[in-house]
Amino acid sequence: MAAFLGWLLAWSGGYEGKLVISHMWGGFSLAAAVLLCFALRCWDKRVYGVALLLTLILLAWTADKGGRLTHGDAFLTKYMPGKLRTVLHCPLCQAKRLRSTQRP
Repeated sequence: MAAFLGWLLAWSGGYEGKLVISHMWGGFSLAAAVLLCFALRCWDKRVYGVALLLTLILLAWTADKGGRLTHGDAFLTKYMPGKLRTVLHCPLCQAKRLRSTQRP
């Protein structure tokens, strides 16, 4: 249902480009992976566990694409603490760079 409603939202306007397409295919793939996990659960528990882990990775990837669509590219790093930014090797976002260069 979520994949279908997302598809309707994508074609209603306001969203376009490669990011929308990759999020859309991620959503469709996620819906198929969930159905596959449901079928595998009764068949083989080990295969189900692997499929579920891969589905969770696909969920994180698809959610990241959706977050970028609604909140912008820097939504995960915009307010990240400096120490964590250093550990993860994340560059400063453009807004913080502008503020730091404008100070006297």
